[in-house]
Amino acid sequence: WLSPQVFWRTSMLENDLGALALAGVDLETDVMEADHSGGLCCETRAQVLGMAYVVCGSLLGARLIETQLSVTLGERFAAARSFFRAGLSPHLPRWSFVRQRLDAELQAGTELQQAVMSARQTFTQFQRCLALRPALEVADPCAC
Repeated sequence: WLSPQVFWRTSMLENDLGALALAGVDLETDVMEADHSGGLCCETRAQVLGMAYVVCGSLLGARLIETQLSVTLGERFAAARSFFRAGLSPHLPRWSFVRQRLDAELQAGTELQQAVMSARQTFTQFQRCLALRPALEVADPCAC
């Protein structure tokens, strides 16, 4: 259930942005500016499990988002949704299974603390790497 393919989905974001550009969506070239400093380091199984909690949880979100995007955007933008469609893969673990494994493996206090810290670091790293910079400054609404 800790298959590497669970962790390889973020490279799909760049492909999706390229597909959006090909579909005629005007994107700035620096929409996403990755900050890979302070990368994650998982030395224990508990730390890997904490990271897996975040990554596998994002699969659940991807499933929900893809369902809505397919309705909202239709087939025109199907090529730009690979990141979200990856969450639909039948080869990836289901959230209920992931939770059962985490509950079974993280019962000791120290291991649970390591997993929680690793999960927090993973969220922080995602925030750094996936933060969108605003393309335009918002005008002062009172200046009209």
